[in-house]
Amino acid sequence: MHRRDVLRALGACLMAVGTPHALAQSTPYPAKPLRLLVGFPPGAQTDAIARLVAAKLGDHLGQSVVVENRSGASGTIAADAAARSPADGYTLLIGGNSNMVLGPLMFDNLRYDPVRDFVAIGRIARVPLVAAVNANVPAKTLPELLELIRARPDTLTYGSGAVGTQVAVEYLLDSAGVRAVNVPYKGTAPAVIDVVAGRIDFIFADYAVLAPHANAGTLRLLATTGTAHGHDTGTLPTVAELGIRGFAYYSWSAIMAPAGTPPDVVASLRRALIAIVKMPDVKEALMRMGFEVSEESPDAFGASIGTDIERFRPIVRQAGLAGTGN
Repeated sequence: MHRRDVLRALGACLMAVGTPHALAQSTPYPAKPLRLLVGFPPGAQTDAIARLVAAKLGDHLGQSVVVENRSGASGTIAADAAARSPADGYTLLIGGNSNMVLGPLMFDNLRYDPVRDFVAIGRIARVPLVAAVNANVPAKTLPELLELIRARPDTLTYGSGAVGTQVAVEYLLDSAGVRAVNVPYKGTAPAVIDVVAGRIDFIFADYAVLAPHANAGTLRLLATTGTAHGHDTGTLPTVAELGIRGFAYYSWSAIMAPAGTPPDVVASLRRALIAIVKMPDVKEALMRMGFEVSEESPDAFGASIGTDIERFRPIVRQAGLAGTGN
């Protein structure tokens, strides 16, 4: 064969091999359905937020987003699965303070690191907790409650239906330099029932759970753990306003992706999420669940995860929660 013919044949072979690769690289994202891992069962509040956002994200991206529930271990099972998925933008995670902050401090055997193994797409929404006491407790304000606890150390009791609420109370007690006794419950509802009945003295919980009892006069609401007055808790002072400077605690939901996800894919997902949380119907739905839409930048939110881990590390240790996930 003539040398020129050989070169032509070689060129044709190279084009045949290279063209599919080039086409694959130029395929716009997303080219197939996405999955969104949720660490809690169907019907849970986190699951409801996930399904709301998944539907809107699918509409925005032009591909379906399938919610996949992998519940258990405070959401860390789903986080572990997401961290070990391909970093291609097709597997996302609903992250929260349970699996991004508290879980890694409690579980010694986790295989993922929330800072190293994830990139933040953005926080969807957050909700503060509210401090409430039984109506017969002789404390009309949060400072009065703290003084009562100080006068009777290790005597007053509080209920915790989840690790997050226990950490929030312990964070307050540590900040004020006082001690109370934790009474753990399997869920917030039975804990609230016992505060109402006077079997325990106080609790931190969502405003929506506490409001009916406050309206009935069986509970007294004292303060919100947020940094500002929300649409539900506008008449309540914040803990920081009452003298515990810098205090803030939120329960939150966010979208995370495995570390190493291509920057253009991360940017596309971030643009989509920003657009979604600005939609009036999404805002309204989140508000009905008691949440406020987050307006911080994804980078600022991502940095706050590491900050929160260090903030709550001593609290988790002092509360005896470190290593409880073995």
